Amino acid sequence: MEYNQINKIEKATFQNLANLKNLHLDNNKIMGIEKETFQNLTSLEALYLYKNEIKNIEEGAFQNLGNLRMLSLLHNDITYIGAGTFNTLGNLRTLNLSNNRIQDYEDGTFLFLSSITNIDLRHNSMACRCHLPAFVDYMNQEYSRHVNVFGSCLNEQNRLIEILKYSQCESYKLFQQNLQCQTCSTIMCTDSDVTSCPGAEPVCQNTVSMTSETRKLKRFCSTYRKCTEAMRNNALTCNTKSSETSCVGCCTGKLCSKSGFNEWYNTFEFHLIYTVNPSLTSGSQNQLLNKDISKSLEHEFLSMTGVFEVEHCGMQSNKEIFTISCAVQYKTTKDQVEQNIRDILKTSQTLHNLGIRQDDVEIIGKRAICNEDTILTDNIFLIWPITKVGTFATIPCHANIATRYCSSSTALQQEIPTSHSKIKQKCTPFTGVWQKPNLSQCNNTKWINQKLKDIKIQNIDEGNIEKFSRQLWDISKKSVYFKEEDFQLAVDIHEKMVPLISKVSTNITLNNILLSINNMEDTPEGILDGTEQSNRSVTRMLNIIETIPDKISLEEQQVTVLYSNLGIGVIRVEKDTFNGASFGVLPRNQETKAKTLIYSSSQPEDTMKISISLPRSLFKHLKNEEQSSVSRISFFFIEDDKLYRVIQTSSTKEYSKITSHIISANVLNIQITNLEEPVKISFNLVYQNQQCAYWDESSGQKPRWSTNGCNTTTNGPGDKVVCSCNHLTSFTLLDVEQPSFVLSHVSCGISLVLHILIAIFYGCIKKLRRCLASKILISLCISLAVVNIIFLIGMQPYALKTTAACKAVAALLHYSLIATVMWMGIKVFHAYIVLVTEGESYEKYFMIVSSILAWGLPALITLAVNFTNNYIRVAQVCWLSKTTFYITFLTPVVIVCIFHIIFSFLIQKIMRRHTIQEQKRTAFLSFICVFFLLFLLRFSWLLTFLAFDEAAEVFDKLFSIFNLLQSLLIFLFYCINEKYIRHLICKCAWNQEEEKTMNSSQNLQMQGQPRISKQSTSPQSTSQQSTSPQSTSSQSTSSQSTSQQSTSQQSTSQQSTLQQSISLQSTSLQSTSQQSTSQQSTSQQRTPQPVENSRLTESDLLQVAKHLGPNWKHVGIFLGIDLVSLENIKHDHANNSREQSFQMLTTWFRGSDCKTDRVEILREAIENAECYYALEHLPKDIK
Repeated sequence: MEYNQINKIEKATFQNLANLKNLHLDNNKIMGIEKETFQNLTSLEALYLYKNEIKNIEEGAFQNLGNLRMLSLLHNDITYIGAGTFNTLGNLRTLNLSNNRIQDYEDGTFLFLSSITNIDLRHNSMACRCHLPAFVDYMNQEYSRHVNVFGSCLNEQNRLIEILKYSQCESYKLFQQNLQCQTCSTIMCTDSDVTSCPGAEPVCQNTVSMTSETRKLKRFCSTYRKCTEAMRNNALTCNTKSSETSCVGCCTGKLCSKSGFNEWYNTFEFHLIYTVNPSLTSGSQNQLLNKDISKSLEHEFLSMTGVFEVEHCGMQSNKEIFTISCAVQYKTTKDQVEQNIRDILKTSQTLHNLGIRQDDVEIIGKRAICNEDTILTDNIFLIWPITKVGTFATIPCHANIATRYCSSSTALQQEIPTSHSKIKQKCTPFTGVWQKPNLSQCNNTKWINQKLKDIKIQNIDEGNIEKFSRQLWDISKKSVYFKEEDFQLAVDIHEKMVPLISKVSTNITLNNILLSINNMEDTPEGILDGTEQSNRSVTRMLNIIETIPDKISLEEQQVTVLYSNLGIGVIRVEKDTFNGASFGVLPRNQETKAKTLIYSSSQPEDTMKISISLPRSLFKHLKNEEQSSVSRISFFFIEDDKLYRVIQTSSTKEYSKITSHIISANVLNIQITNLEEPVKISFNLVYQNQQCAYWDESSGQKPRWSTNGCNTTTNGPGDKVVCSCNHLTSFTLLDVEQPSFVLSHVSCGISLVLHILIAIFYGCIKKLRRCLASKILISLCISLAVVNIIFLIGMQPYALKTTAACKAVAALLHYSLIATVMWMGIKVFHAYIVLVTEGESYEKYFMIVSSILAWGLPALITLAVNFTNNYIRVAQVCWLSKTTFYITFLTPVVIVCIFHIIFSFLIQKIMRRHTIQEQKRTAFLSFICVFFLLFLLRFSWLLTFLAFDEAAEVFDKLFSIFNLLQSLLIFLFYCINEKYIRHLICKCAWNQEEEKTMNSSQNLQMQGQPRISKQSTSPQSTSQQSTSPQSTSSQSTSSQSTSQQSTSQQSTSQQSTLQQSISLQSTSLQSTSQQSTSQQSTSQQRTPQPVENSRLTESDLLQVAKHLGPNWKHVGIFLGIDLVSLENIKHDHANNSREQSFQMLTTWFRGSDCKTDRVEILREAIENAECYYALEHLPKDIK
């Protein structure tokens, strides 16, 4: 049989050739030898298999060849030899394995070739191993037989040496000491039937003795010499497979004799697997039940010829696993036994009583297979299927295929625990071991080009279009690896098929032709660019997509299909009954996949992510001959704009950024334009700065996206974009570039600095910080500063790239804006409380309650909105969805605005009723300023969310102006307008100057400079003290001046002058802690002195102060003293209302204009505060 094209040998090939002596199968194309291939050639002495393509030889391939003397396997592709490959060839003399690709062999491979004399391993790439040299030495010493071994191997230094000269084997043992063998007389031994074999040459021996009535199976320990001698007699005693036959088998390795009767008596193993509910029975109940099942099944198998044993393995992943072991007559095949088992299980009463359906039962007949395996390599997952040991698995990989060899396992059998039980290693069928995958052909794309060329040269017609379109579809799956020529060939083939579409079934068009085009859209864009420039292949492909809906045969009213990259729809219409039509794509959900839908009306579903609606007047303007040709309307949908982008960039070198899918509608051979009712195209809103566009292929210009003739309508954030166009073509949305908002960022930056300065002034100055009104102002400025920080940092492109960052920015901005509004309302409410409340108990908890309300309530609102996922991206900002914006932002703002307006008018009413005419204008201006601060806060940030589309630049400028104006007003009103802060800044400046002067004087003294005469400066200092218009007449002040004068005598005249100037400048800001003594001691220390340009004296002010009582703050308000100064006076002189009243009057008097009638001003303020008793204590001559 040599010199043929044989590539595989079936098991039954040599079934009736028991007397054959020599078999020549050389010079063929045999790729592998399966188990039991030559089992019927019991008399064979020479087997020639050289010059084939054999890659693997299964264990048991040479089973039952006890008389074989010569085996030639040279010139093949064998890479690995397993330990059981030659175990049964006890009489083999010559083994030729030269000129293969053998890299390694398993330990024990040649051990049971007890009659071998020649082994040829030349011209291989083997690694050096100790087994073969040790085996040759053993045969020479124990049997005095010289074994010739030809060939070389690679040692650890990667050098070629003769196989028998490998010298790194001092500790190698040819036989395993304390070898464990199974010793029993059944088909399958139990785990306890194990014996450690003694002696220097232990092996495991299996013996089967058969008569016409009995079958004896035995496993036991033996020696190498006894076992091999008995095995050589198999040629005489085990060649007929008839009655009174005795067969022997030998092996080494732990528990190797477990299934050792396969050489002469067919023993098979199957796995019965079915799914159960483990919660129905307990563990002990399961064990008893499984034992009963095993016995019941064994009883049912008695109807079959042979010995059957059923053993429960355990449970794994809710699957009960049983092993069915059997020993049957030699001529009975495994397939026959498996079919017999299946037939019995179909009518099994045992399974029926358990409620197990036949569909839930699996029978696995392969004992040695590799389990399904998934590996990650080159960024792709390769899923290897269940594969028989000794064979290769082939799967798709990148552009081509990958292969992987499933080899036998020599691992020790262990018990593998599972979640419910223990699965014994003998019970699992997955004993094979995957070898390293071969990925060398993964990126080989030459086959793509060759197959496309083969299809193109074919004469495609109605009879073979299904065959070739199917082949084209298979090739298109690898379109990501297409070259330019490959894409051009695929387009050429499609153009040959398009004219035949109307003549073939719809299934061929949709499942083969259209699906291959869908796959071709995955071709890299760089390849598409090249093909478009060379022969306009992309334009031709787009024309094919537009033509298919027009050509497809309409077997029903409509046809729709949707794939990963494109979808089409076709509907049959009649011009007289046409009532509009809609086509769209319904997105996938948990229950259904995404799909295209067509409606016979112009109202599509709102849930569609994209749709096009045609008006009922679509055909009204057509001519009679055009109306008569109307029969169908075609639609198509494309996931992205890759094809259009390639066409546009190759012709115009321009790029239009598309932000949506593409949808198209056409009427066969008719151009639809200038419609009375527009075509409406609806898109899901992704960005707000989008504009409708259509594909313009007008003659005289290059193809491009145009916006002429289409109007864009946006329903609102998170909703739809609706385009209204007066013609039919392809439609999409363009990204309209937004102007950069530099001006608004500059405005926010300046505002941030101003708010921080206010917070620093009022937070770092002790006298201001302890005032309740100041604390409220600090909180307001902090919230405004946070708003500006979030806007500057968060409203940037990098913050909009991820959903999490976008939601975080929106939530923080939402929270800080509501908090700012709350603090503005609290500030107005506090001003009202100060006017109408005489008591002071509210101040203790006012700030705590206000903080909880202003910081806590916005947090609850923000968390509730975030929980409902209503923070979305709207254009270039992250903000609230439409409905949530109204409920959680606009509503609180409106409520606080109303609250603010009401209390502002109440405050103004009280002040105008009690304020003298000269102060009404000031009070009114203060009210207007506070009122407009609230207005500017709301209005400026409202403009932020309107700064899009065409009016973006206008709204950006308005926002910048109003936001900056708001911040400036707050800074002017609470800092520049506050005298205390102005004086404090001046004091700090003077202190710095004084320190510099003192340091300079000390430096001069240290250098030995003469002192400046005190006489030249003392009179001037004394004169300044006596003539100072703002000097105090109190005793404490006089003592302080004296102390200062004493100090000045030790310094220069310049230092004295600075100290006097500072004393004059800061008199109104000096601490009054020295005046916190009782009223009696204070009045004794004071000597009545006239106040400059006034008939009032400090004694007059003190008399009035004694009788103001708790209403002294009201008098101060009517005198025009700000709340901050009043709070500081109250804090500095706590629990002393007289001193508080006096300090208030003194503060007013020193800060008033000397040219005004201060007596009359004081009298009106006391009357407005309704302190008539204090009015009686003014001196009579000035009442």
